[in-house]
Amino acid sequence: RLVNGMGSAREPARGSVPEEGDRVCWTLFEHAPRGGPGLPGQEDTPWTHGGPPATTTVPDAPDPVTAEDLL
Repeated sequence: RLVNGMGSAREPARGSVPEEGDRVCWTLFEHAPRGGPGLPGQEDTPWTHGGPPATTTVPDAPDPVTAEDLL
């Protein structure tokens, strides 16, 4: 059994590390990594990240050409 405080002293506390002859059990963990929560779907994207995509997009009209554009 692993207990809190292992590795905090030069000599491990008695009982925190198995003694010679003690029975030790091993367990297997899932091979898949434990990541954070998945990303939300496009329709659930929060407004802070652009919000849900528009169903129809109309490009912005360009600014009219002025004398400053033709230097």
